[in-house]
Amino acid sequence: MTAARRAARRERQAAALLGTKRVIRGRFASAPDVEPVTLPCGVRLVVEVKTRAKLPALVTGALAQAARYGARGDVAAAVLSATGAEPVIVLPLAAFRRIAGIASPGADVGSGKALAAPVTSAPLPSPSGRREADEAALDATCSDLGDDELAVLLALARRLLAGQRAYGRLDLARDPRDWKAERGAELADAMVYTCFAEVAATLGKAGAT
Repeated sequence: MTAARRAARRERQAAALLGTKRVIRGRFASAPDVEPVTLPCGVRLVVEVKTRAKLPALVTGALAQAARYGARGDVAAAVLSATGAEPVIVLPLAAFRRIAGIASPGADVGSGKALAAPVTSAPLPSPSGRREADEAALDATCSDLGDDELAVLLALARRLLAGQRAYGRLDLARDPRDWKAERGAELADAMVYTCFAEVAATLGKAGAT
């Protein structure tokens, strides 16, 4: 994935999580990465999305330290400042969504400890009984699956949990993402990585399959 495509993908993700849209800019155009967000409290949030291979050690170290001091479910945050400058606060986006009131009910806050541990938060409310019916149907389906088929289903479920820990619980009714566009981008990435693997195999790189 190119740096530009990676940045665009992160902008789409951030926009979706904040309940807004990515701004499509012309080349060299001056515009924000995502449309401004008006929070439930009335504050208008103007967001820039930056992507790097790694975040600065000062940021990740401070968040990890805060997570170690907190209890399960606490929000890890870091207040950073330069000499003479106004302090800034850094915290996981999933936690900010909960604090700002834009996350789905029951979304995981996600401190460092909570992200590393299995999800144990209460299930989303289901007044219609849909969750109970879905769980019963899933149990019945799993009982008919073979060992390998069940392993595949488990792998998919773990991928869903990984996404939940990073971005909060999926809420299709309120998620503004264009799923066809997201699917197209992912399929294109899969084709690119497949070509990478094929070329690497011809060059005899270790680990290429």
